[in-house]
Amino acid sequence: MWKDFFFFSGSQRAGIIVLTVLIIFAVVISVGLPVFLPQHDVINYDTAFLEEIERFQASLVQADSAQKENRQRFNRYYTQYPDRGKQDGKTENIQRFPFDPNTLDSVGLTELGIPRYIVSNILRYRSKGGYFSTTEKFAAVYGMRPELFADLQPFIVIENNYLKEVDLEASSTLAFPVDLNMADSTQLLQLKGLSRGMVRSVLRFRTASGGFVDPGQLKEVYGMTDELYNRIRPLCTANPAAIRKIMVNQASVDKLRAHPYLNFYQAKAIYELRRRKGKLESIDQLRHLDELDEATLNKLTAYFSFE
Repeated sequence: MWKDFFFFSGSQRAGIIVLTVLIIFAVVISVGLPVFLPQHDVINYDTAFLEEIERFQASLVQADSAQKENRQRFNRYYTQYPDRGKQDGKTENIQRFPFDPNTLDSVGLTELGIPRYIVSNILRYRSKGGYFSTTEKFAAVYGMRPELFADLQPFIVIENNYLKEVDLEASSTLAFPVDLNMADSTQLLQLKGLSRGMVRSVLRFRTASGGFVDPGQLKEVYGMTDELYNRIRPLCTANPAAIRKIMVNQASVDKLRAHPYLNFYQAKAIYELRRRKGKLESIDQLRHLDELDEATLNKLTAYFSFE
């Protein structure tokens, strides 16, 4: 009976032979491979490669350190001598010409030989609503050196409308207080310190909201600072009759969400309530909406119409 366990058919014997050959081949490869590819050569190659990487990284660190040191040296030097670059013969290339420091752009100011950091200070001062009514005020610009101002002074020409500072509170030629709901951009520019950019922000808020209920809403205008608000608030008023109200029973979701005091979810909630309830009669019906808090509803009261 035991002989039956060792009897194989022709196909089985062929399979055994092939399997045996594959095993022998695998053993030969595993034993012979280190002979053709010695392990220590691979290790030496990796080590050399890593050393090369380290040298390259070290060179980068040295280059970066040198660049940083040069930059610091440059900054220290030109902080002490901001106009030193003029000593290389560039001074005689500067062409002085008559200019108004309230209107000349950055290119013109630079062509006059004014250092860039002083030009930046001038433009920053003007962007905040400041202006130079006298040459002495121009001399007080941060960074302006006496010798540079002495060179520029003969060429300074200030237009007549800047020659005298206007006291807005006491002036009888300007109409104050300014109605925020009726004033145009020219009238708003009469408010001392209100730049053209801020005027655009005020008009943008007025258009989006429908108008000002109270001048205190100026605090909500984008870019408004406490200092500027305290300066112009006493000179402003707001006529509630000029407010453009939202017809709640007719407005779409997009119309509602366009208001500064409403987001999409709040506008959607109002729209869905109107769709379920039919015509809304008063703002009190909106107090049941979880999306609207009491503070928001109080703000919206003046802007909603339930006709």
